[in-house]
Amino acid sequence: MPEEAEGDQWLIEELVTQYSDLEQDLRQIFVEGPSDQSIIAWFLEEHGLDSGNVLEISSVFVPSDIVKSKELEVNARGRVIALGIVMSELLDGETRETPICVADRDDNALLGIESNYGRSVLFTDYTSMEMYAFNERSMRKILRLTIQKQADAEQVLAHLAPALIDIFLVRTVLHRGWRIKILKEPRRCCRITQTGIEVDWQDLATRSLTGSSVRPLPQTAEVVDRVETLRQQLPSEPRLAMHGHDFGHLFWWYTREALKYQDLDEDIVNRIVFTAFESGDLSQYPLFTEILRRMTTPL
Repeated sequence: MPEEAEGDQWLIEELVTQYSDLEQDLRQIFVEGPSDQSIIAWFLEEHGLDSGNVLEISSVFVPSDIVKSKELEVNARGRVIALGIVMSELLDGETRETPICVADRDDNALLGIESNYGRSVLFTDYTSMEMYAFNERSMRKILRLTIQKQADAEQVLAHLAPALIDIFLVRTVLHRGWRIKILKEPRRCCRITQTGIEVDWQDLATRSLTGSSVRPLPQTAEVVDRVETLRQQLPSEPRLAMHGHDFGHLFWWYTREALKYQDLDEDIVNRIVFTAFESGDLSQYPLFTEILRRMTTPL
């Protein structure tokens, strides 16, 4: 059955028409979901700019066939990138501006995938929005104001980082190789020691395979080999090899088990991560610098 747009969704053709009208001062930003929408809207408001045109990709009808034709996955990220590619192609040289389509960089840097999809598509500087909070200043703010602990922020980050990288490698290999989802709660394959969090990532791979309905399943040994190979090409910037949801998940668990703070559930901790952002800090990153430039440059 062919896909159809919902009543309140824009069609791509309608967006093209709007941007082709040079009389309009149209500046829209399309993002993957509500968290990204909130962050970018807040960032614009902090700089005295209108945040009303920061929209989730669900507000546009991007057919699956178009997403697949661009060799992208049919999900929110794929639709954001596909929209940006199509708008860049259709408006190239025709208008002064195109919409901004912001997507997670995800594992592109780890895998050496080029991220140039035209002038409409911008990527997070790290794998995802959450990773802008993976730094000493942000962690100190979270620990002091929310967790209310005098823990060493630098040490907490050092304890989390190797585990996050291990989980990211397993996640990437399983997903890219076989479209297999990783175990929902990776902490079940982790333990906390005096030096940090240790991941039994081979057990993580095995459990993920056991819970998958994909057939035929690869052998754990093949997954292990691919993880070790991928480990050899880790980028020098660790935040290009960590998953944002894993950060929230492990940090929540760490606050309970290592810091003995059990008053917050996991969903709240995931949201708290975003409150550690400072607009002045974000404005130094290429993504946010470019967003500000495009939203303030006269047409």
